[in-house]
Amino acid sequence: MAAAGSDRAGSFAMHCVLPGEYALLAHHADYCTTSVRATVGADSPPAQVVMVARPSLRGQIRGIPAGRAGEVTVLALGGASNLHSCRVDDQGHYAFERLEPGEYCIRACLGDAQVFAANLLRAVFTAGPAPVRDVVLAVEERRSFDFMLPLPPMGTLQGTVQKNSVPAAGCRIALHVPAAARPLTAVTDAAGSFRLRDVPAGDCELRIAVRAGGTQELWRETVAIVDGMVTTVQPVLSCGALTGRVIAGDGALPNELVGDVLLLPGCAALPEDLAAYRRSHRVHQMTVRAGAFRAEMLTSGRCLAILRLRNREPALVSVEVVAGAATEVELQAGALRR
Repeated sequence: MAAAGSDRAGSFAMHCVLPGEYALLAHHADYCTTSVRATVGADSPPAQVVMVARPSLRGQIRGIPAGRAGEVTVLALGGASNLHSCRVDDQGHYAFERLEPGEYCIRACLGDAQVFAANLLRAVFTAGPAPVRDVVLAVEERRSFDFMLPLPPMGTLQGTVQKNSVPAAGCRIALHVPAAARPLTAVTDAAGSFRLRDVPAGDCELRIAVRAGGTQELWRETVAIVDGMVTTVQPVLSCGALTGRVIAGDGALPNELVGDVLLLPGCAALPEDLAAYRRSHRVHQMTVRAGAFRAEMLTSGRCLAILRLRNREPALVSVEVVAGAATEVELQAGALRR
């Protein structure tokens, strides 16, 4: 492959090209991508590439709630399999100045554009037939396309999170919406409060996690989002710290004791399918290095600990995490695998 840029007069040159037939592909920000065939030889005429202006698309989004035009994003999916996005002005006008010719699906969303785009792409590539095209753009065309902002049933989720009866700042809120490619997320403020707007109505799963020497999920519940209503939750997280060391009766050195500890809150026996259990239940994980492990924030109460060390059989033990305190435990390593 050879490449060259053109000068102000549009001329270009590629040196040391073997004789033969070639396809030339020309790119420019203001002109449509153009492909022509060219012959390279002693008597071949200079290659001629004629480029034409890209089309543009403008329009107005109607039906935007008062005062929320700044939250509306327009997506254009199509052309050369590209996804373009732009914001609207205070009157709901949008503009795509330089698109490739072709068919386009035009959508608008209110709120998190990244989540909306991920859901749109997921629907296009995994959920059956492609969406119906909205516009077809020809070269040099200046097209106008107005449409209403689709507003499906949506509500608001707000809440205040407490951790051991104290407002919990910095908690990661993740609301998993059915059929959505990504969860809606927020972070609690200094008062432990959060708010998620434009949540699709229906039953969603709320998960709350903290970062303290690793990410640990401390809360999970199902919440019902009602169209046009505000749903309020007040999770109270009861948690404590856990510090431990691993001992081996066979004389293994601490640096040989490497692996992790899985902590299953409220679980008394090993699940038949641990992988399936982890998908539907909260499970804490701690890394074991040099025979030691620590976690600053874990669900309090009786838990089943699964010690998994390199080249050793798993070991099970019941431990108690005390709310608001740091508990020290000692775990016996499993037998060496043979």
